Amino acid sequence: MTIPALHKLDTPIALGALKSRVAEPVLAQTCGDDVIIEAVASLGDAAPGALSFCKNSGNRGASLTADSKASLILVSEAFDIPVDDDSDYLTVANPARWFVRAVSHLFPEEGKGYVHPTAVVEEGAQVGSGCRIGSGTFIGRDVILGTNCRIGPNCSLGGAGLAIEYDENGVLLPYPHLGRLIVGAAVTIGANCVVVRGILESTEIGERTTIGNMVNIGHNCRIGENCWISSGTVLCGSAILGKGVMVGANVTVNNHVNVGAGGILGLGSVVTKSVATGRRVFGVPAKPLKTMRAL
Repeated sequence: MTIPALHKLDTPIALGALKSRVAEPVLAQTCGDDVIIEAVASLGDAAPGALSFCKNSGNRGASLTADSKASLILVSEAFDIPVDDDSDYLTVANPARWFVRAVSHLFPEEGKGYVHPTAVVEEGAQVGSGCRIGSGTFIGRDVILGTNCRIGPNCSLGGAGLAIEYDENGVLLPYPHLGRLIVGAAVTIGANCVVVRGILESTEIGERTTIGNMVNIGHNCRIGENCWISSGTVLCGSAILGKGVMVGANVTVNNHVNVGAGGILGLGSVVTKSVATGRRVFGVPAKPLKTMRAL
């Protein structure tokens, strides 16, 4: 199998040099630091010269690595390294984390700002250095993007949301949206997302939060740092997510609901009441579920 061009390094790197860049301890290794890494790949797609990783141990881990052609495989301390194997092994505390950090160094994007020619960034919007904005995306004039944000294609950031009053005859009166949308540094927003600016206050997304595809975030929502929001989620107006909240796919959070720091909202849940710090909830309507695993 040839190494896919997408995963092949422009310049091969010695293991020792990569270890110094990742700067996370290596507990043991079956090779010297002079081993050359030419690419990264999954275990199944790897060719000689590739770096890969295995999160599993025991029989499952052995079966996944047995037929891999990777030259170097990251494994945990619980993994039993085979005696006769064409691959070399690097034992680390967390193979997936080490691999992610390695790939970030091998394929760096930090600081390389880019706005697709079909994207619209209105005058008055503030876009931090290193931001990458995908095709067909709209960035409104009341948007502030921090540095190194990743905005996927066909997003709408900073438009007006749905909030109404009625006149004397029962005719709908849309609320003016005079607030801003403030997005912290290193936030990732997937494709086809809508994030509405505030009415009088600001809609806010904290640093290093990651948002999946097709997510809708209403006016005046406040999302803390380091949150993880999966695809298809709807946050109604003025919902609050604390730091480090995890949200499963297709979750709906009602207006003014407050999810405390570290809360977890399970797949497809409808959250109608506030969630205490660290609590895991699931269902329609969502209720505490002690046995629910982390997402």
